[in-house]
Amino acid sequence: MGFWSRLFGAPEEPKLPEPTGRVWNMEEHRGWGDTIYFSNWDERKITGWLPFKLGEPRIRVGDEVRCKMKDGRTARFIVTELESMSDPRDMFFGKVADLDYVEEEADELGT
Repeated sequence: MGFWSRLFGAPEEPKLPEPTGRVWNMEEHRGWGDTIYFSNWDERKITGWLPFKLGEPRIRVGDEVRCKMKDGRTARFIVTELESMSDPRDMFFGKVADLDYVEEEADELGT
């Protein structure tokens, strides 16, 4: 531990939001007006448009987003920030944080 860390304490890890249990798979949202994609991978920013229907859920902080990686594994992310647009009302901007990979979760369960 360095001098400044001992003096002021190590920076706290950002707290992740409470998971909602809802999962959005990017591969299922790649059409016109129904899209979720990384607008800035390094900053983990996402952008999307999801069909807007009254009474149906929209993406929210705490939702899980899954994305197939180049190596074939599926990565899991959690939505940490979200800004929903009013015009067009189906558009949103957000940030996600890394969780893990779906396969690792299955391996831990012995499946």
